[in-house]
Amino acid sequence: MPRPTRRRRRGRFAPDLLESRRLLAAYPAFPIDAETSGTQSGARSAVDFRGRVTVVWEADDGSGAGVYGRRFESGGYALGDAFRLNDDVGGDQVSPRVAQAPDGGAVVAWWSGSQIDFRRYDSEGTPLGSAEPLPGTEGFSPSFELTEADASGFTLYAQGFHLQRYSNDGDLESATIVAGDADGWTTVESTDPRHATDRWLVWSRVRSREQGGTTVYDAQVLVAALGDAGELAGDPVQVVTSTTGSADPAVLRGFDPAILDAGPVEIAWREPTADGGLYRIRQMTAPRLQPSPWTLHSGVFDLTTRGEGSPMWAGMLKANQITVVYSPGGGEDAYTQTWGNYSPAPGGGAAWMLDSTAPLVEAEGGPFDSIELLSTFRAGAGTPYWILRRAESGDLIGQRVDAGPATAPSFPSSGMSVSESAGKAVAWLIRTGDLSQAASYDYAAAAGRWLGAAYTAIPGIDFVPTSGTVTFAPGRAEASFTITILDDHVPEGIKRIELSRGPAGTDPASWGYARSLTIQDSSPVAQRDLTFVSAGEDGFWSWNEVEGWRKLNDASPIAFAATPDRQVFASFGAAGLWSWDGLRGWIKLNDLGPEDLACGLQFSDEPWGYQSPNYTIFLDYGAAGLWSWRERDAEAGPAGWAKLNHVDPVQMAATQYSLFVDFGPGGVWQWHRPVSGESYTSISSYQPQAMAAYGLSLYLDYGPSGLWRWRDSGTNWLHVNAADPQAIAADPGGVTVDYGRYGLWRWTEAGGMSLLSTHDATKIAPAAGGSIYAGFGALGLMRWTQAGGWTRVNTVDPYAVAATLAQADAVLDYGDAGLWRWDPVSGWRRLDGGPRILGRM
Repeated sequence: MPRPTRRRRRGRFAPDLLESRRLLAAYPAFPIDAETSGTQSGARSAVDFRGRVTVVWEADDGSGAGVYGRRFESGGYALGDAFRLNDDVGGDQVSPRVAQAPDGGAVVAWWSGSQIDFRRYDSEGTPLGSAEPLPGTEGFSPSFELTEADASGFTLYAQGFHLQRYSNDGDLESATIVAGDADGWTTVESTDPRHATDRWLVWSRVRSREQGGTTVYDAQVLVAALGDAGELAGDPVQVVTSTTGSADPAVLRGFDPAILDAGPVEIAWREPTADGGLYRIRQMTAPRLQPSPWTLHSGVFDLTTRGEGSPMWAGMLKANQITVVYSPGGGEDAYTQTWGNYSPAPGGGAAWMLDSTAPLVEAEGGPFDSIELLSTFRAGAGTPYWILRRAESGDLIGQRVDAGPATAPSFPSSGMSVSESAGKAVAWLIRTGDLSQAASYDYAAAAGRWLGAAYTAIPGIDFVPTSGTVTFAPGRAEASFTITILDDHVPEGIKRIELSRGPAGTDPASWGYARSLTIQDSSPVAQRDLTFVSAGEDGFWSWNEVEGWRKLNDASPIAFAATPDRQVFASFGAAGLWSWDGLRGWIKLNDLGPEDLACGLQFSDEPWGYQSPNYTIFLDYGAAGLWSWRERDAEAGPAGWAKLNHVDPVQMAATQYSLFVDFGPGGVWQWHRPVSGESYTSISSYQPQAMAAYGLSLYLDYGPSGLWRWRDSGTNWLHVNAADPQAIAADPGGVTVDYGRYGLWRWTEAGGMSLLSTHDATKIAPAAGGSIYAGFGALGLMRWTQAGGWTRVNTVDPYAVAATLAQADAVLDYGDAGLWRWDPVSGWRRLDGGPRILGRM
């Protein structure tokens, strides 16, 4: 039987694209573990931000089945010997699973007797405590999965559609059953490990029906989005209805859908055919701004050319590229088909085209009975991946496939962060390609040439600059250097160091490559929001529960705006416009203060795709028009004053993406700053009574014409409701609307309008987690949450409420009774004084 030949790209691709393709080479295969005896089975793997691979499997431990693990560099160099995961050697320990944590650590779990045990490891493979049982897993079967771990914990999916969320310490935080049989359909759980991720869950279901006196069977594939706590976020959605009318129900139970997520999110499933079967996919589009609804693109795409053999595996090794492994039989003569997504298809979705067909590289150990391809693409260029398979001999074999020549090393694209109290940071360089020879590169860690001044770490205060040379040993993919981190004991938010590298002995000015290392402020003060208080004759103050009160100025500003990184901009009228932060203190920006100001987040223009957030302050100077000011690094240009419009704004609302301005008779406009130049977009010729904005959405109160939403994506205008709002407040989930005597309502994209209270609210303030503080006059102050509804905070309605979308607490002005803070966990705390204006960041 002849092997498939390599296919040429279709003629629509330009010759220069063909010439730029990198040929891949297969490097020598290596055993995952040569020490454990007997068959090594049930292998699973995970890859961290450096491309390091952790493989876990089950094998004989002398008293039955045990579970083992081993760690490798991306190039295949073993980071120590294999180690046993389980402490208990009594009985069988099977079905090991591994999930990678953002810091490079790992969570492993396995089935032990009648429950699931787990254990955590740090980024160097050191166990963090002993193996412990996971509560709530008693009676579970060995069929379960771990989704990718995050900073707060991990999610376990167990047979029976059980989703359980755990803290990093193994405490059960939530448990949900997300699917079941309904309406004549029987649910079928996928056996593909990728059917459950940290964001999605996919499965199939079948039903029987009569057709011409014969029982036939139909099938569907469904997907559901998961929330931060592993809960079901909305109703499941049909990916495809495959009304095949098959006479064999077993055929339809083998769909085994999976989530392929390395850029576009694709749902893949297998369908049987007369010549061996095929993979089909359908693309999902994640929202640009959560929690906007995700969508399914129209159309299902077949990843097949009806070649010989059955598909064994399909996955994304890099964004916009899917590889399918086919086997004509028994793991022999296997080959791959690689599909590329090169242009958007009409009506949305992806235009997938066959890129190449090639024999799968041969591995030592002969034919195989299982296979998985692992992407180790975590930094730089190239498409390195592993082939992980189990040979018929029972041994696990790894093999690296990578670009032929050695490549210049790159810093990881994530994980480059350190606490300022750590004392040091380790910066990693990763190389790909041919690793057989040693290689040396120079490096430098310095103040940023490309970072906004407010974010640039200061040499001698935040870190010690360093430079030198790193050498990669033969066979090694990693090299590192250390940077001394200094704790300045000043609460100031994040700072960044610029890291660069280049060929040894060359001028750093010619390197043309940089990445940043983020220093996280470790001060307890910096971990909490600041409340700013403009207290009239008593001056301008800040407060949080760690630092307490801090007087910033004897004068009180007429307007101010705070940023999330503990910086405030204040207008003191004739005394000027000033900025303040904990490190630099007060800096005068202009001799004249504006009538009003707002803060929005734009991105500075920096090379190589690196972007550093740089806050833009929008200033209403009345008859002098609308201006903006933006802090920049000296090499990126002077401090950025720009006149945006000569017309006096009536009101404005700024988000992290845009500024929305009401120019009265001139209408409502959107201003945003794209990669080059500036841009105005006319939104409406009509003046609203009020505006509220979050993210890409602007809500406009047009009085008797009702409430409208304008969004900078998709369908721009939506008539939310025809009634006249009294007040509106936007948040990530939607908008809260006070309709006076008609009550307090909430609108979301998914749920539409819902009544929160029949009472007239005097004030509304959204807070973290979708909660809302609302004053109801004689009824006092109340707090609403999606889970618990209304809770009375106080029988007295405050004069003012300040809340933030980052925290669940609120600061309340009770006039002569003082300024108070209320937290849903710790309760009440009196602060002091009687401020006139509250602002939080």
